[in-house]
Amino acid sequence: MSFRLFLIGAAVSLFVAFAPGCQQREEESGMPELPLPTPIAMHPLSEGAVVSGTTAFGIALLRELAPALKPDENLFLSPYSLSQAMLLAVNGSQGKMRTGLLEALSLDTTPLDTVNDDSRALMGLLVPPMHTENGTSVPAYEWTVVNAVWSTVAPKQDYVDTVARCYGADALPFIGAGGVNLWAHEKTRGAVPQMMDPLLSWPVELLLTNAVHFKGVWESPFPVYDTSDEPFYNIGGTTQRPFMHREDRQMRWHSGSNYEAVSLPYRGGVSMVVILPRSGNSATDFAAAFSLDGWNVMQNGFQPKWIALALPKFEIKNSALLGKPLESRGVPSLGDFSPVAESLRGKQITYVVHNTLLRVNEEGTEAAAVTMMGPSQGFAMSEPKEKPRPFVVNRPFLCAIVHDTTGTVLFLGVINDPKVTQ
Repeated sequence: MSFRLFLIGAAVSLFVAFAPGCQQREEESGMPELPLPTPIAMHPLSEGAVVSGTTAFGIALLRELAPALKPDENLFLSPYSLSQAMLLAVNGSQGKMRTGLLEALSLDTTPLDTVNDDSRALMGLLVPPMHTENGTSVPAYEWTVVNAVWSTVAPKQDYVDTVARCYGADALPFIGAGGVNLWAHEKTRGAVPQMMDPLLSWPVELLLTNAVHFKGVWESPFPVYDTSDEPFYNIGGTTQRPFMHREDRQMRWHSGSNYEAVSLPYRGGVSMVVILPRSGNSATDFAAAFSLDGWNVMQNGFQPKWIALALPKFEIKNSALLGKPLESRGVPSLGDFSPVAESLRGKQITYVVHNTLLRVNEEGTEAAAVTMMGPSQGFAMSEPKEKPRPFVVNRPFLCAIVHDTTGTVLFLGVINDPKVTQ
């Protein structure tokens, strides 16, 4: 009998903002020099195994899945949501299953107690700071991360206590798809309205769920009046898409050998990174060769630059089957989940799906992701001498949403076709 184990996560993604740009010499431009942006003070956890492992895991999935994309297909993942759900499974398994999950997250050489403690600390650091708005103190951005363990068998108290302490997970009775769907809808504020088909029978023994929701406002919003339809050049042809425009003298910008990137900040310390491969280099080929070292070089190489940015306004929905990629990363389909309950030895995981939503507009960004691991049924100014450098995202690109001080990659993707869903 195949084991109905599901990992579900929902998340909202952010595009990292590009840093403001080039200073002009006062004697050349007649304008005063602008101060450099304040460097981001990185938290020690940014160099820890949990953050680096989550980033490496996300990049590895991107590298494996991107080559199969068609010209009109997009790929958008939440490495953080996936890792949260997988760490619930790590604590609930032993033997080859636990080893495979830890290897997939590059955490196999880190003691599990350290992984759990660092994960708990990271959850605390992702809580948004407070911001004064109209005289009222409110969170700088909307952020929710919740975990739950659903079961039809009584889970062991040690497991329940561990995931509650380190991941804030609730232990809930599984009484059908309707309860899980309502939970997902509430925790993601409607961004993920359904995760399980309520018309199908679900003989679930254990269900591990994660929900993450993010909604952020750009630190410097795009003027609505400056949005206009312009050509977007894809491999499959040219289409008209709405483009947002903003010029910034201090935009965080980086240039690599075969790409340029900008980091666009949201209010409160989260950023969206947009990676634009140079003309003649496809986004899918770039993603297929991307690496953790390349990511770190880019993140450490942002410099202020005067940028005239044109970024598509879009909304995409994405669904990716991750069973095979996880197997290729060392996660077995059969495992021992007796740390949750003795009756869960030798159970089979047969299906993994990751559904995401991303909306980007003039005001900011909202994103959501759902991860499910289980069986295959039921898923469905005056003019200075220097000019701003154009950064026109009018061809396929990559994007990531990153928590600034910890470097946690919340979302990561390849955008071949930035559609607008009405």
